[in-house]
Amino acid sequence: MRKKIDGRWIIIFLACLYAAISAHSINARGWPRGWAATRVPAMEPPMVDMRTVLSGVDRYRAGVPMAEIQSPPRQAGGPPLLAYPVTWMVFSYVGLHEKDTEACVAVLAAACALATLWFIGPLTPGAGILYALVLLSPSLMLAVERGNADLLIFLLVLIGCVLLAQAPEWAGAAGLALILAAAVLKLYPIAAFLAALRRRRGWVLVVACGLLFAVFLIVDREDLVRVSQVAPRTTFLSFGSRMGFDRVARSVAFMASSALTLAALSVAYFASRRRPALPLDAGLYGISFWAGASVFLLCFAIGNNFAYRFSFLVLAMPQLLLWAPSRLSPRLALGLFACSVWTTTTPRLSPFSALLNWILFVIVATLLFRALPMLSLKPFQRTAIYSK
Repeated sequence: MRKKIDGRWIIIFLACLYAAISAHSINARGWPRGWAATRVPAMEPPMVDMRTVLSGVDRYRAGVPMAEIQSPPRQAGGPPLLAYPVTWMVFSYVGLHEKDTEACVAVLAAACALATLWFIGPLTPGAGILYALVLLSPSLMLAVERGNADLLIFLLVLIGCVLLAQAPEWAGAAGLALILAAAVLKLYPIAAFLAALRRRRGWVLVVACGLLFAVFLIVDREDLVRVSQVAPRTTFLSFGSRMGFDRVARSVAFMASSALTLAALSVAYFASRRRPALPLDAGLYGISFWAGASVFLLCFAIGNNFAYRFSFLVLAMPQLLLWAPSRLSPRLALGLFACSVWTTTTPRLSPFSALLNWILFVIVATLLFRALPMLSLKPFQRTAIYSK
């Protein structure tokens, strides 16, 4: 009997081909136009998000007040605006500088790629093609082009899920500590705390870390308010509940998007009550599904997010693939996800992608609600995603 090809080799092959095409195009045409070969909307300077963070670290180390780093005069040639909390200045103590931008992005991107390949485990060729379609999409590769800090957040949440899936108590505490660290850097990863409920007495860990997070919000509230005032809220290259409300007043957009989100969650909840509970993988895939789906739902609900935050649904993909052979909803979720990561970064398809993303939001919420009753924890195990 012929041995099946591990679909991860397909991902690696296509990733190498993608890298070669991108590198050649960038060398020949420059940074912004070079990325156009792979449909990634690029901007100057290269890896601008990481460059902004490390520029802020340099200035903080030089004694510039944090308030000035977060809200400098927006003048041509002036310093970039840092829309990140003061917690990011922890990197001022590890010797990083703006000149290290390219190296930092390369290390983070490689670490995310290797961790993801290990995380997804053995695949069928078809599943490998699906993963490659998602991982090499313009939405996820936008994180590499921008050098966005969400690469680090994704890595912290993924490692946190791996630790939460281990049996020892110290591993669960360490996993939740990593997710807490991600939350104090970017706030939205707090939704991944839900994954800890898969552990025995996990609610104790959740309550403890929730209290620590609440203390952080109180202590750093002035800094967080300042960040919220300067953080971009754009519908360009974005997904979220406020898509389509960019031409109305902020208060109207908030009320309208909140009402739609509540209605969508209500539909998902009542639809889930009419269906039987879904069996979750006993180990990593069940935990990562809760974490990834929860982060995606929170990001979508709070407003607009740049498309690279779709990456957190990658954490839910193994469980979706385990469900897919016998259930329609997971197959729809996977198909919509694969379409969304390609259409969201195409401005002329914005209305179409917004509709796809709302449907994806409802389906993922329904699946999460159906999986919530499954709170038991069994010994850690890996499940190969092979069709029977």
